[in-house]
Amino acid sequence: MKIALSIAHEPNSVGAKRGVFTEYGMSCHVTGILAERLQRRGHEVYIIGSGTLSWKTNRINDLNCDVGVEIHFNSSIHPTTKGAMCLHAGSKQGEKLAEIIGRRISEVLGVGDLKPKLGKYQLDPKNKLLYILRKTNCPFVVVEPCYLSNDDDLTSVNMSLIAFAVCDGLELYAS
Repeated sequence: MKIALSIAHEPNSVGAKRGVFTEYGMSCHVTGILAERLQRRGHEVYIIGSGTLSWKTNRINDLNCDVGVEIHFNSSIHPTTKGAMCLHAGSKQGEKLAEIIGRRISEVLGVGDLKPKLGKYQLDPKNKLLYILRKTNCPFVVVEPCYLSNDDDLTSVNMSLIAFAVCDGLELYAS
């Protein structure tokens, strides 16, 4: 498969934070492990780094990727909210990809599976789908393996296991 791995957030806009953990740093770490694992298994992998959302989606579309993934780490004002979640754009392929990856993360990490969800941006008054989900041509998912705001989820974070689960999910999707 030809796979786009997009890194979440930017060095100057790191996303969720908890202590020394930042969403950007954790996304970079998992994406690197995942890229290496996928390449060893014979996949063509493209890491899409810092840039505007428009640049990222154009790059993914120009590469004509089969699938795409962006790793995030969720946060909530409710510290009891926990679990894995995969967001998709609503296509059957995207929903299938989100379901498989979400289930594998849940099984491997032992966190709750919140099931695949349409990736709607809650702060948008029109509640549109997240830009990267709306604009990519391939099935694309945003993976939220856990909540940094939840103590149990945070202690279950294992970068290698997250990469393993996403890799396994991508291969199960392709089979």
